[in-house]
Amino acid sequence: MFRGRVIWEGQEYEATRTAEGRIVLPGAREVGPEEVRLLAPCRPSKIVCVGRNYREHAKELGVSEVIWSQR
Repeated sequence: MFRGRVIWEGQEYEATRTAEGRIVLPGAREVGPEEVRLLAPCRPSKIVCVGRNYREHAKELGVSEVIWSQR
């Protein structure tokens, strides 16, 4: 059974899917899958990015590299 977040008519909803593929919104309203936009299954609280060329950028900026601690 599908359970996830969707956008329908500009609003975000938690939804499920019927065996026939219809999307069920709160209040038992059914809409077609082409009427909604699927969202990521979870909402991240933090996104961390590290560049592959971090060392080169640190050298260019004259910044010493960060020593990562293990937690």
